[in-house]
Amino acid sequence: MAHMDRISISRLFDPRNLGHFRTDDLETILILNGFYPSREDIEQAREKYGDVVSKKQVEDELCKQRKKPPIQMKILFDEVRDILNVQRGCFSREDLIALFAEQKRPLKEQDVDTLLNGICDKGVVKLRSFLDRLARPVNTNE
Repeated sequence: MAHMDRISISRLFDPRNLGHFRTDDLETILILNGFYPSREDIEQAREKYGDVVSKKQVEDELCKQRKKPPIQMKILFDEVRDILNVQRGCFSREDLIALFAEQKRPLKEQDVDTLLNGICDKGVVKLRSFLDRLARPVNTNE
């Protein structure tokens, strides 16, 4: 996982590096552009480009991320509801990760924590507001 600390972000905007970047910075660049690449995406880019990626190659990766289908929120909504009904209002961290993995949008640890904190209150699921948020259409910014 990329660490988006002040040093790595400032290195991205260093005028000496604007034509090329380290492949290790690719994940940070994609995240700063609003995408959440999977580990597999980053590994494929590393294998394809080596240690250094050009501006054109970064643009190619951005296009590749734009072509990914958005999370199918209706399907996810139904799956979350089914899991919550089956397990009487409780679901595990692994269930949440599996739901997003099925949508080909794996969650990072910090995203899982954010989701869990957002839908739980002292261990009690705030089901209605969470499912309402899931049901909203996704903005793909294409």
